[in-house]
Amino acid sequence: MQKNNLTEDYIECILLMQKKNGFAKSIDISRELNVTKPTVSEMIKRLAQKNIIKLDENKCIYLTGSGMTLAKEIHNRNIFIESFLLKIGTCKENAKKEAGMIGNVISDETYMCLEKLYKSANFITYKHK
Repeated sequence: MQKNNLTEDYIECILLMQKKNGFAKSIDISRELNVTKPTVSEMIKRLAQKNIIKLDENKCIYLTGSGMTLAKEIHNRNIFIESFLLKIGTCKENAKKEAGMIGNVISDETYMCLEKLYKSANFITYKHK
């Protein structure tokens, strides 16, 4: 699936709701992402067409197997970037907020380079003078 920051936000939101409640509901996604119900409905249709999610008869939303794999990749990437930002001195509030934004636009190549740098023994935290 091609990267799309809005799509990734929905997928990660559904993952977190499914972990917490066992499922997600459109109204909860609407509140969490601060978007309208019709906007959520449109995205839910697209995600279902791509077999990322499925809906049951009660309109509960679940990630499919491939959707869960994708959601975990997105979530893990965002958690890593947040950790990286914290490591270099970004405050917790900004690290959390900006990790998702960076995760949505960063290329796989750059992400892998950051991961390699973070894991290397040569990682040095830069400090302003």
